[in-house]
Amino acid sequence: MTSTSQVPPIYSPWMPLAWLVSSLIALVILERWINRHLQGFILLLTGNPEVVMYGNFLFLLPGIVLHEVSHWTSAQLLGVRTRGVSLLPKKKGARQIHYGSIQIGPADPVRHSLIGLAPLVTGSMAVLLCARFGLRIAPLSSPSSLDELLAYFRGPDAFLWLYLIFAISNAMLPSKSDRQTWGPVLLYCGAIAILLLVTGVPSQISQGVARGILSGVSYLAYAFTLTVAVDLLFALVLLILESVISHLLGRRVQY
Repeated sequence: MTSTSQVPPIYSPWMPLAWLVSSLIALVILERWINRHLQGFILLLTGNPEVVMYGNFLFLLPGIVLHEVSHWTSAQLLGVRTRGVSLLPKKKGARQIHYGSIQIGPADPVRHSLIGLAPLVTGSMAVLLCARFGLRIAPLSSPSSLDELLAYFRGPDAFLWLYLIFAISNAMLPSKSDRQTWGPVLLYCGAIAILLLVTGVPSQISQGVARGILSGVSYLAYAFTLTVAVDLLFALVLLILESVISHLLGRRVQY
């Protein structure tokens, strides 16, 4: 495989932050679209809502397992008790489906927030590992030509790694219950950040520490960007299949 061209170094500290936010927004929008249309496609094929629930669960199973394992592991590391681990889909209300759950014991908002955030961090790390060792995509790199881009997909197991990235990325975002304690923690962190800026503490941080933080943000943003690219590929395939099946069967799904 040809060598990859490295992304130019980021000189402004705001650039990796803007990259992170924009890629996360794109990922959230795509994740919601894909989940709706994946369920719609299964419903179009089977016409059975029960099959939709289990079919979607099985398709995203690697990501669902990683999501719940991340909650459990982070809770153990933070000294928070867990119980009631489930890896089976369950309906909650008329329009909600839980594809996995774990009951977290009492803890302060900070630890609860870290436990809720764990799947996003571990999922991003898993995406980078799949890309690096599966597709041979070096971190923070971009293809320099179309031939180099296509080379990523020529391996005999390329589809497997693309599927794993897809399944993990579409199950790694924090759920509503994961975000319950984020409000107070974000307000507290925001107040601390403002205080640090006012007192000029960031200017005292060594250049090495600052680069380390920005490097971490860049890797996370790169993982989000990579998942967006893979999700766009799967979304295109899903859209084509949905259109073809809808035309052949003479019916369509209303979203």
